[in-house]
Amino acid sequence: MYNNSEYTTLCCNNVVFEDKSGKSEAALDYCDNTLYFNSTDDYSIFKYDNTDDSSNFSIVGSSIQRNRNDAVNTYFAKIKFLDNYYFKDNKYMVFGSSMLSEFRDSQTASIDPGSNAITYCDKTRSSITAMLVTFPKDHDYREPGYNAKNGGIAMNSYHCKIIGALDA
Repeated sequence: MYNNSEYTTLCCNNVVFEDKSGKSEAALDYCDNTLYFNSTDDYSIFKYDNTDDSSNFSIVGSSIQRNRNDAVNTYFAKIKFLDNYYFKDNKYMVFGSSMLSEFRDSQTASIDPGSNAITYCDKTRSSITAMLVTFPKDHDYREPGYNAKNGGIAMNSYHCKIIGALDA
């Protein structure tokens, strides 16, 4: 077994977007996710609750990655802009740059480049969400829980430039 205090915990598959399009566009948390989803029922497409504690996590390096599944895993981080530095509206531009994203292969324990790039979504005047969707390179579905336990992010870094008018 493992000592939980020795590891950093990453939790995946728990992002849920909200419909904030009914708010005033001047609100700091206004965003129009209705432009990107077919219906509000789809806002939880990236949420997955794997309650099988024996097969819902992997240990990669110094991290425990929880709530994993065998097929597709989504990691995200909400980036909050500095206090008093808000954009005038949510029509700013986000330019992603090359990033390092490597995953532990479930079959060979090798580290391989990731196949997806960071997606920036849920734009508001005060924050943005960076999301990475991952899937195993080699699928082994014969043993339920195998890919969830034997894969995960090994290294990840990203950089972006955000350009837009700040609120005066």
